[in-house]
Amino acid sequence: MNARSPIGAAGDLHSTTRRSIRWQQQSLKALGVLERVEGARGVWQLTEKAKKGLNTPSPGVTLLGFSTNLGLALWGTSPDALAGLYEPIELVLTSPPFPLRISRAYGNPTASEFVDFICQVLEPIVPKISATGSLVLNMTNDSFLEKSPGRSTYLERTIIALEDRLGLTLMDRVPMDKFVEGTRSNAVVKSDAPTTQCFVGTMPVVCPRSHFV
Repeated sequence: MNARSPIGAAGDLHSTTRRSIRWQQQSLKALGVLERVEGARGVWQLTEKAKKGLNTPSPGVTLLGFSTNLGLALWGTSPDALAGLYEPIELVLTSPPFPLRISRAYGNPTASEFVDFICQVLEPIVPKISATGSLVLNMTNDSFLEKSPGRSTYLERTIIALEDRLGLTLMDRVPMDKFVEGTRSNAVVKSDAPTTQCFVGTMPVVCPRSHFV
């Protein structure tokens, strides 16, 4: 970023990386994608029009989110994004939207709607999981009934539906605890963690029935 090279006939030293970034900024500004943040020097943001447009991908289209030497991230629906994947999957680790008391932009489905959504998304993925693969879902245990201290049974309904509809078997539930920086507790669950905190992020681990054949 800070490396400078001779530019132009005068040979003045400039950062080619910074020049490239500024060029892209101005190009995106001309297209109505970026705008300056008022009162903040050197800070840019997406325009409202761009935000709405970027958050609405075309149906049936899978886009490349980003790629690194370790792999890539696809942006699209699971049936479309995985349609051309023929390699066996060893691990599916996902955190679906939590059922909320107060709706967000993606809505606030009922327990039945949530179960149907999870099964619909996972149905094309499960056949691609290898015989030694696993499916891990990050799901909250703290979902309550409206105007009641009673807990929602969406978690139990989801596990049973995955067994009945997709033939998966519940292997374990791994409680998650808040990471403590600078200690080894970020690798294990603290044995003295309160139950209410320990099970905030319960992850049911389910595996195909083929594990037991």
